[in-house]
Amino acid sequence: MLRKINLYQKILTILKLGPRSLLTLLIYKLKLKIFLNPVANKSVQLELNDFFYDNSKLFEKDYQIANLWSNNISMYGYNLEGTNTKTPPIWHKDYLLNEEYNYQEYYWNKIIFNNIKDLKNIWELSRFDWSIYFAQRIALGNKKDLSKLNEWIKNWHENNQPYKGINWICAQESSIRLLNLISTSIILNNHKKLKHDLKQLLKIHLDKIYHTIEYGIAQNNNHGLIEAVALLSGGIVLKHNNSNGAKYIVKGRKVIKDRVKKLIFNDGGFSQYSMNYHRLMLDGLSIGKIVTKKFDENGFDKETDKKIQDAIFFIYNFTQEKDGLCPNIGNNDGAKLIPLDSSPYNDFRPSIQLAAHLFHGYSLFENNKYNNSKSLWMGIKINEFHFSKKVSMLYKNSGLAILRNNNFKIYFKYPSFDFRPSQADSLHLDLNIKNTNILCDAGSYSYNEDIEKNYFRGAKGHNIPEFDNKDHMRKLSNFLYMDWLYSKNLFYNFEEKNLQKIECSIKDYRSIKHRRKIELSNDKVIITDVFNERFFNGILRFRLNNICNTKWNFYNKKVENKYATLTFNKNIMKRNGWKSDSYMKKEKIDVVEIDINPNDKIVTTITF
Repeated sequence: MLRKINLYQKILTILKLGPRSLLTLLIYKLKLKIFLNPVANKSVQLELNDFFYDNSKLFEKDYQIANLWSNNISMYGYNLEGTNTKTPPIWHKDYLLNEEYNYQEYYWNKIIFNNIKDLKNIWELSRFDWSIYFAQRIALGNKKDLSKLNEWIKNWHENNQPYKGINWICAQESSIRLLNLISTSIILNNHKKLKHDLKQLLKIHLDKIYHTIEYGIAQNNNHGLIEAVALLSGGIVLKHNNSNGAKYIVKGRKVIKDRVKKLIFNDGGFSQYSMNYHRLMLDGLSIGKIVTKKFDENGFDKETDKKIQDAIFFIYNFTQEKDGLCPNIGNNDGAKLIPLDSSPYNDFRPSIQLAAHLFHGYSLFENNKYNNSKSLWMGIKINEFHFSKKVSMLYKNSGLAILRNNNFKIYFKYPSFDFRPSQADSLHLDLNIKNTNILCDAGSYSYNEDIEKNYFRGAKGHNIPEFDNKDHMRKLSNFLYMDWLYSKNLFYNFEEKNLQKIECSIKDYRSIKHRRKIELSNDKVIITDVFNERFFNGILRFRLNNICNTKWNFYNKKVENKYATLTFNKNIMKRNGWKSDSYMKKEKIDVVEIDINPNDKIVTTITF
């Protein structure tokens, strides 16, 4: 059953990325190689000291602000114990893995980062989320944070000279940093009269993004889009502060239009097949729209706006009104742009609400200070609430389906890949009873393969089978799967009020077949899994979420707690598992495991 990856299979996988993307990447790398990139192999010596002043109106005391970056360093939406914010962080330190790296004298394009355990843990500090929290506290009357804000930015610049070191490697990181600086300027009402040093800092970032955006475009993900938003936003800010921003504006608009058209599907989904990256995409487009409004510049064209509106309704349909939770489907690196709200990291409502205000002109969630927090801080008009009923839906381009009634919600993932798959999760399902998540996805935990161990993004992290201890797709690299799957015999019927159905088959590179059928009625869910004979050993897993510290009780063919009962037609085993709701954080969960024999049929019934 062991199959080696041959050269033909590698080439076939790479070609699936698309000729345009491959050519764009090739030209970008060639320019680096022959020293034609103006921001490579180059440093800029600038002394920058003073960036912001307080011109804010005094905001209302009940404006929401997260308890982050107050007394502790914060990453991925949580505070790090044992740290403090009395002095600036060490900008090249991984505080989570306790590793410090010294690449400050290396040009960004000369750094070999194979020895860096997780770059994201270093980059997170330099996204400048803290500048927004400092600005919010200043606007609420805590004026001492103004000197702290300027001191930290000065310290960052001194320790991250352009264009050297880890924090200049990625243009998207530069873009997020720039967008947070612009958001900070809006909160402090500096945006129409910037200090000289802040203009210089923005210009340095814009040049890095402008000359490296081709790499982001070639990835066909959020990178090129967020970088384009940064170019547009930064260019507009410079233009209205007596600086030349024209070339950034032109390129930003062009790339935004192109990326939105290509990467947002007709069903509203996004090319990364990830709920969190979908939010990141929307937040980026929202800040771009805000900047155009603040300076009375033209927004996006009608076709772009329509695609964004579809993307808003897509993520809205997956988000619970009660708590803002969304199924943790797809990769999740902890990203949260413009963190202006006090809601938990995994509450999607403030981001959707802001986007709805900007692109639809009404609220999709109840108007309150939590849901509206991003809009309030950015000075965006709060529009009236429009109720939009959520229904069962098949998203053909995105490979997702929602089955719902008054008691259950099922989120079903099936293969439909125009872009590279992010996880080996085909035929996975998340299941909620009322608003309580019963069967869950593992999340991502880390993008470092040695840390992640292919658990969270592979079969073990999903409610699917695993055959002969291998995923149904092989990895060519950390972020590129081979053997892209296709849906076979997809059938669904959501029209019958009392019985909704969906079923789909897949066949992997070993010719192992799996067919899953889901039947939803008012009082139960029946999941039927059927397999062929092309494997030796198989395990079917159902991952049981932790619910208010309620214990799951295991029996021979049943597992239950006060929220749900799962019964099976075969004996089950209890195993320990993991889930990660936030990057670099994980918790133990119980997992049901069922041994699969060739030609097996396993029936699972879920009631409450």
